[in-house]
Amino acid sequence: MLLVPDSNTTPGYKLVVADTDVGVNGFSFDVLDHNDSQSSAGMVISKVRPGKYSDFERTESVVIKFDSINVEWIEAAAMLYYWDDHRFRTLQTSD
Repeated sequence: MLLVPDSNTTPGYKLVVADTDVGVNGFSFDVLDHNDSQSSAGMVISKVRPGKYSDFERTESVVIKFDSINVEWIEAAAMLYYWDDHRFRTLQTSD
């Protein structure tokens, strides 16, 4: 997983994850999130262990089987990116 800022002078970022199963030179890349105008300042990325997680309203829950990615915008929101059924899915865990 990699957070790539656009540059020091313009806002924007891309959250990119690499997979070693397929693709060019044995890698494939997925852009999980991007924003062309918002800075990545205040963004924290962490690994989440397998388990059961709920959305911030406690109306939806998922059981994830693999390590996943939590992206938190400090004092704003948090999004869980997890692998399920051959693709990444998301669950907003904080608002």
